Amino acid sequence: MATLKRPKLSGKCVYCMNSYSLATIGRHLISCEKRREQLSKGKTHKTFILSIKGIGVTGYTYWMFLEVNPRLKLQDLDAFLRKRWVECCSHLSQFLINGQYYISDGAKEPGEKSMNYKLKDLLKEGAEFLYEYDFGTTTILKLKVIKVDEGMEDSIGILAINEAPKIPCAICGKEDATQICTECLYEGEETAFFCDKCAEKHEHDDMLLPLVNSPRTGMCGYTG
Repeated sequence: MATLKRPKLSGKCVYCMNSYSLATIGRHLISCEKRREQLSKGKTHKTFILSIKGIGVTGYTYWMFLEVNPRLKLQDLDAFLRKRWVECCSHLSQFLINGQYYISDGAKEPGEKSMNYKLKDLLKEGAEFLYEYDFGTTTILKLKVIKVDEGMEDSIGILAINEAPKIPCAICGKEDATQICTECLYEGEETAFFCDKCAEKHEHDDMLLPLVNSPRTGMCGYTG
């Protein structure tokens, strides 16, 4: 499968709406004046600020920063990631934390651990771990607790997410691509991205998927 090299994506802080690079957004979220102002107006509790990154077949590194209540369980984070970024065909999934796998119910074998564990019991500031969705055409996400902070989120909230990449159509080069050909990708071709008009004339029209803002785009049957 082709993995193209692309420029890094920027994204906006949901509080101040300013754009930041992946390299700077984490530091900004911790000190964002607008966020701190909001926190000062309500009841707060300990929260995890998580960074999540995944490289897609488009060649881009997609990223997201979350505020997550530490009292939630791994299965809650799994459900969020599925809904927001990866779910396509009800595939199995797992977390890898400190060398231990925590596996979704449908995949768990005797003696293996489920996702029925609270985040606060497994993670601390600086902890890095992995999430895998689909054990066939696997999407791998890298997660890190960049800060144990104060927050108001009772569940999981998005603090920042990368802006959707703009990939030019491989045929006309004028319009932004909206479709991705999975056949061309698996043949190792780099010209797998098409605008709607050019996609209509593509020979593999039955292998097209919508190009969406997710590291899962172009994989399996993911449509966003």
